Amino acid sequence: MEETNNKPAVIRGRFSVKRKEYLTPHYIRVVLEGEALQEFAHVTIGMNNKIFIPGQDPDAPMIRRTYTLRALDLDAGEMWVDFVAHGDEGPASAWAINAVKGDVIEIGMKDKSAALYPAVDWYLLAGDHTALPVISVILETLPATAEGTAIIQVTGEEDILPLQTPSKVQIKWIYGEGHTDRMLEAVANVILPATKSRYVFTAAEASVIKNLRTYFTETGIQREELAAYAYWKKGTAEGN
Repeated sequence: MEETNNKPAVIRGRFSVKRKEYLTPHYIRVVLEGEALQEFAHVTIGMNNKIFIPGQDPDAPMIRRTYTLRALDLDAGEMWVDFVAHGDEGPASAWAINAVKGDVIEIGMKDKSAALYPAVDWYLLAGDHTALPVISVILETLPATAEGTAIIQVTGEEDILPLQTPSKVQIKWIYGEGHTDRMLEAVANVILPATKSRYVFTAAEASVIKNLRTYFTETGIQREELAAYAYWKKGTAEGN
């Protein structure tokens, strides 16, 4: 696809559910298939995508939400999108919970390749359930020499996933999603190295990210060393 005004073109394709799996009580993996899959060959695994969910009736507009491209297997003809299951209160959660083989969804992404994270010696990855897909991808792709800590906040022990990494990064699970102080407490217990190149990635609820940004600024993390994203905001829904 051609680029316009030096911006990457946007790919948007129609997919159907191939299969669905509850990885934990609150974590659903939806595996998609479709002819449009090959158009996504150049995108970066772990980057954000836009999912477009059908409305409740045929004339309703599609509902747009931001998720993560968890995996892409062109040979198998599969795209993975992981969802946090929190009941029918959100349209994406409700769709994933009720999805069956053959259900249709649309996916959009920027048609570009980009590094998901910089090459450094030491990493701190901190996020809640919504950040689990991208943190999983980072862990899976880090080099064996990488050191650091990954802190993941989920509802309870039943939501622990057996994450894989070739690196030396230590994975720590904390519980009680929605308790804004627990992530900050866990991060504050991590000793940030002063003599190694380092990178901090954090994504969670907006108020949690605000507090973490303040903490990292006060502890000397430089702007280029930090990527902090508010993936959601308590009490509000992503706009269409």
